[in-house]
Amino acid sequence: MVLHQLQTILAAMDVENATKEKKLESDLAMDSQEILCLRMDLESAFGIKFTDGEIKRELTVLDVASLISKKRADQLEQGEFQGRLTEDICIEVKADAVYSALFDVATWPGKLPHVKAINLTYDDGFYQEFSMDVDGADGRPISVRSVRRCAPNQISFFQPTPPQFLKHHCGEWFVQPMSDDVTHVTTIHRWNPSGDENHTGAENGERIAELLREHARFALSSWKNILEGAQQ
Repeated sequence: MVLHQLQTILAAMDVENATKEKKLESDLAMDSQEILCLRMDLESAFGIKFTDGEIKRELTVLDVASLISKKRADQLEQGEFQGRLTEDICIEVKADAVYSALFDVATWPGKLPHVKAINLTYDDGFYQEFSMDVDGADGRPISVRSVRRCAPNQISFFQPTPPQFLKHHCGEWFVQPMSDDVTHVTTIHRWNPSGDENHTGAENGERIAELLREHARFALSSWKNILEGAQQ
C-alpha cells in the first residue's frame, strides 16, 4: 500500500510517528533539505517524477501518498487525444467497498443523484456494457453508452455513444488502498470534441474541459459522501 510504503521511507529518514494526518513541516519538523531527500527517495522507489516545489511543506502524509498514487495513474496514459484531465480524492473506506460501488452500475440510480437510469446489457464480471441517462449541464438528460473492462483496482471505459459534443470519450478509474481504511481514487478522462456546437453550447475545448471536470469532481465527491456516510 502506498501510504505504508511512504511511512517506511519516512521512518528510514528518522521521521517518526508519520501518521496520515501529520503535516510535513509543522507536525513532523521536516525542513527543505529533508523534503528534497524525500522527493528523491520517492522518485526512486515509485518510478515517478515530481516538479520543483510539488511536495509542499504544508502537505499531510496522506496528501503525499495521494500525490504518488495520482502520478502512478498518470503514467499509464495511452493514445492521443485533444483533451485530458485527471481528478482524485481520498475516501476513508476500505478499497474493496469503493471498488464494489464503482463496479455495481445497476445500483447507481439509487445512489448518485445525477444518474437517472441504467440499462445493463452485458456483465460477465470482467466486461460490462450499459446505457445511462444522466443530467446534462443544461438540466436536460443526456444518454450515453459505455463499455468497461473491470480489472483489480482499475476500471477502464470507453463510450461508443458519447454525449453529442464528443467524438470520442474514454478513461479509467484507479482504486488504490492507502491503508486498511483509506482509499485513493483517481479518475482520468480523455476525449476528442465532435466539432458540432449545435448540440452542446460547449463552444470550445476549454468549455468542454470545464464541463467534464465539473462532472468528474461531482462524481468523486458524491462517492465520498455516499461511502463515508454509509460507515456512520
